[in-house]
Amino acid sequence: SEDRDQPALHPLEPRLGDHEADGAAFLFEDRFTAGGRFLLTAQFFEVDPILPGCNATFNGLRQGFSNAGTNGGPCDDTSNSNQDVLMTNGVEGSTSSLTLQLARSFDIGQNTTFDLNFGYAYLDAEVGNPVNSSTAGSSYEEVATARLNNIQLGPALWANEHNFVLRARFQHFFFDDYPTTVGLFFQRRSGRPFSYTYEDDTVERYFGDSDDEERVLLYVPTGPTDPAFDFSGLSAEEVSALFTFLDQSGLSQYAGQITPKNGFDGPWTSDLDIRISQLLPIFRRHSVELWLDIENVLNMFSDKDNIHEYTNTGDIQEGVRVLEVLGDTSNTDQFVVSDWFNEGTNRDVLDSVWRLQLGIRYRFGQ
Repeated sequence: SEDRDQPALHPLEPRLGDHEADGAAFLFEDRFTAGGRFLLTAQFFEVDPILPGCNATFNGLRQGFSNAGTNGGPCDDTSNSNQDVLMTNGVEGSTSSLTLQLARSFDIGQNTTFDLNFGYAYLDAEVGNPVNSSTAGSSYEEVATARLNNIQLGPALWANEHNFVLRARFQHFFFDDYPTTVGLFFQRRSGRPFSYTYEDDTVERYFGDSDDEERVLLYVPTGPTDPAFDFSGLSAEEVSALFTFLDQSGLSQYAGQITPKNGFDGPWTSDLDIRISQLLPIFRRHSVELWLDIENVLNMFSDKDNIHEYTNTGDIQEGVRVLEVLGDTSNTDQFVVSDWFNEGTNRDVLDSVWRLQLGIRYRFGQ
């Protein structure tokens, strides 16, 4: 889906947006240095070509308007909050996957067996708009992008790139037909992708998005003296902490650029579960199975081990806010930074604690 209020943009070539149903549109403008370095993500405003004194001309779908003027001009219809969403085919994504499985059984003596299975799955999936909501309007808004009406491809939000699985089972027959079994299941997988963005008020007030969603991809400053930024609203300690965060998070590798969509991954996670079971005879061919499940064994020995954490996203499931910019649209030369955020990670309590579960099953003879 796309919002007809939002235009498609091409680098170094400003475009005007269109809104076919009521004549409203947004004006975007990209700014670059002489060397082509991107300074500001687009700012835009609504355009109504039928307003008195407005000579805007509709150029076609995704071509926007020409002669729309500037913010506050005769074509500026900021009081219009309508939004029309056009359902179209999005950019074509792709999926590549690889799976590997190895299995081997060992006979250890007359009454003992050992089974070992190993599996690995690799997934490289790219999508445009993952449609993370139940309506067209919110699905349009809940995707990270640098161009609001030109959603680019990026790693799929729900895809774990690497997944390792190991299963082992040891079985011994102390009694005929009544085995003692010890099973082990281990899994380790990579984190899910996410994007670094501006905070939600900035997206709506400064960039002019149709809603306050943390979805406009972050432009990373090159340093405290980057001419595209004004850090005077922050203390020296806050500025220093910000650039320390940019280094530690890996954002600094994109200094002077817009960060890629879903170009970062959450923490890896591991899980080790063990089941011990015993089948016991009762009478005739009736039996009882007892078992003990130990979940998250790695956490049993220390409360600090194997803590599952996930990236703390905000309004949209793939966006993590970093910068807040003042909503002064008259300043098109600098981002005036008013605050910054280090969202970090949240702990998944249910998956982080160890648990014991005792079970019993009665089996009727045949």
